[in-house]
Amino acid sequence: MENPFSSYRQFNHSFQEEFKTLSKEFPLAFELLECQLRLLRTNHLSPLKHNLLRYSQPGISKSIYYVFISFYLFVLKLIPYQIFHRPASYISLGRFRDLASLIQLELNEKNYKIICDINKKQLFQNFMSSRISFLPAVFCSFKMTRIFKTISKKGLEQSIEDRQLMDELEREALKLIERAKSLIYILNLQIIIADNEWKPDQKILLHAAKKVGCKYFVLAHGFVAQNELVTICPVNADALIVWTKDQQKFISSCLNKMESGKVKYFGWPFSIKRYETRNSIRPLFILTDLHSEMINPSMLDPTIQAFEILKKEYPKIILRPHPISFRLMKDQKFAEHKFTTFLKENLSYFSEHDSVENDFKRCKFVIGNGSSVLLEAEVNGIPAFQLAQAKNEYFFPIPEIKNEELHEFRKFQSAPSQSNDSLVDKNNIKRLIEFLTQA
Repeated sequence: MENPFSSYRQFNHSFQEEFKTLSKEFPLAFELLECQLRLLRTNHLSPLKHNLLRYSQPGISKSIYYVFISFYLFVLKLIPYQIFHRPASYISLGRFRDLASLIQLELNEKNYKIICDINKKQLFQNFMSSRISFLPAVFCSFKMTRIFKTISKKGLEQSIEDRQLMDELEREALKLIERAKSLIYILNLQIIIADNEWKPDQKILLHAAKKVGCKYFVLAHGFVAQNELVTICPVNADALIVWTKDQQKFISSCLNKMESGKVKYFGWPFSIKRYETRNSIRPLFILTDLHSEMINPSMLDPTIQAFEILKKEYPKIILRPHPISFRLMKDQKFAEHKFTTFLKENLSYFSEHDSVENDFKRCKFVIGNGSSVLLEAEVNGIPAFQLAQAKNEYFFPIPEIKNEELHEFRKFQSAPSQSNDSLVDKNNIKRLIEFLTQA
């Protein structure tokens, strides 16, 4: 099979050449904006806009949180020694709940104290405890919010030409790294396990971790399907853990020698289950976000057509949009977008559950246009299909189906599911923990 990420090396070389001056003069500012610049150069404009807005709009609750965290950190700075003798680990794996629980149990047995994210409602109940929500803590800065607000208003390309703004971002990043470094030391943090490293707050935490010898590991948030590896590479963390052996082989072969050795595989990152779906005749229709410029426009009409066909065959069909679609369909920029209209017309079919696992329990088969949920379904013994006329440029080995075949609904009811072991390996938690604690 041809390497789906073969274009990355050339793209990365051109990207590094184009922004060589910025990365040399303002290295930290460049790193905080690097992923957004890569999104810009690959014409992924919707996620770019969304990301910039996210870091420039603190809101009232977050502003209060900033003040509280600032006081929290001020008090901690008065402590001239580590408050934990036991080594600590910070786990931020929101999507991988089962795996996170297994990792916690194993690390507890190795005498590690576990620090996990908490929401803002819990914060006041945990004042002066170790259970601080780390990423907001290391990035809470009114000045940083103002800087990103300026970047969002001016536009990314104009902003990077503004030397005063870049200098301000550089100095604020350095200040936050020093604060995060102090917090990591005080809490005796030895291991960080997160599902990304590209976000600005994660960049701050990664830099701080390197300064004090704390290891930072990334478990890929999804099955990697974007050719230019925009939110995946470069690999600055101590390791990038991917979902399949093929992903490890393909990604590592595109990277330089130092980075390629960091791409690891320890089996499927979710629990492998067998869902009882025999009594259900509901299909689960999975959507990627089709507002985005990163999606081929030709995917939209076939996707809508496929849903309309299945809706007639299965009146109780479950529709599960991508989380970002909920935000973008409320954005005035996309008010007249065809995809927004489609979503609003079909609100009654939306999934009522937060977790996809609950939808798996209620469906007969899963169909969609390029989501890692398709692979999750197949691994768990639920027949899955990707729409042939609306698939991403590259995706995993899931059977394709054409829209004109959707009328043959008996095919779905008798579709054989793959053996769990034919697609992925079960996660080897012991080997993973050994790697995390000895790397």
